[in-house]
Amino acid sequence: MTAIMCATFQQLADTTWELIETAHQLGMRWSEESNTESLLLELRRRHPSEIFIAAFSKRREAKLGADWEWWFLGRGGVYGMRVQAKRISLPRETFGYLRYTPKGYTKDQMTTLIERARADRLTPAYCFYVASRRYTRGATWPAAVSPQPSRPSGCLIGHAQVVRNIRSNTLRRLASSLMPWHFLVCPIAGGWHRPQ
Repeated sequence: MTAIMCATFQQLADTTWELIETAHQLGMRWSEESNTESLLLELRRRHPSEIFIAAFSKRREAKLGADWEWWFLGRGGVYGMRVQAKRISLPRETFGYLRYTPKGYTKDQMTTLIERARADRLTPAYCFYVASRRYTRGATWPAAVSPQPSRPSGCLIGHAQVVRNIRSNTLRRLASSLMPWHFLVCPIAGGWHRPQ
């Protein structure tokens, strides 16, 4: 992955934090769907030869448990993930519906994401859109997952199985198992850590 792609991921995460925070302060809403569409469009536009993205319709999301798939293309090969996005609710700093069951389905979204991604040989992941008072912009992100110290990020990524095992929808409980999403692509970050 390139330094330019690394910078893109960091910039988009910063923008996400600012938009969520500003919308909250103004009493408006910056939706998960709006944020996802904006992020994916920018990633695809800026890095068409380094990342391939497939965004899903609501119907496809219900079947796969995910908002999108992406494949990172690099010298070492291709790495694919299936991703479900969740936006933080302020001021409580919680994420709604982690175990949501779509109408007409028997399995919750999280179980569907994990099972269908594994069946298709993809990593199941959550991308959390965040702004926080607990983790201020000048703080260091909890180090349990991060391969190096990092400041808080507006886009955090976590393996879906780890998120399921935590059994909480609060940022406070999830934080130590998430990492800033730029760690997926930044050369100095050490890449994605796959739980066994």
